[in-house]
Amino acid sequence: MALASVYLYREAHGPKRVFVSYLEKYEGDERDTNNTVFAEERLGWRISENKGCIVLTHDRKKADYLVSISVIRGINSQIFGQASLSITKRNGDVVLADSFYQDLKSAEDIGQQPITRTWELLCQK
Repeated sequence: MALASVYLYREAHGPKRVFVSYLEKYEGDERDTNNTVFAEERLGWRISENKGCIVLTHDRKKADYLVSISVIRGINSQIFGQASLSITKRNGDVVLADSFYQDLKSAEDIGQQPITRTWELLCQK
């Protein structure tokens, strides 16, 4: 019983361990580019400003949350890119599945939009 209490306290108050995968491709190019470093860097900026919310891990088995981001750039003249974001718990429970688009009215780059949403969801107070 005590072990369950410690786990629940850590789950509620400790930083969430997050494993990130980020794939990007350009329209017309069949190859996916693994650019996970980009996502880790962007999340790292936020972590440095707001410590205690999440920590990044490269060990998928130890992660509390698995974040998968896929970005396609250069769709057409009206839409510059689209992205999908999936956040699941380690046990497979789906936390979020979302899509994003970048057009002339978008304030954020298409690669940044799912990262911002990840931060908002996992670090909301």
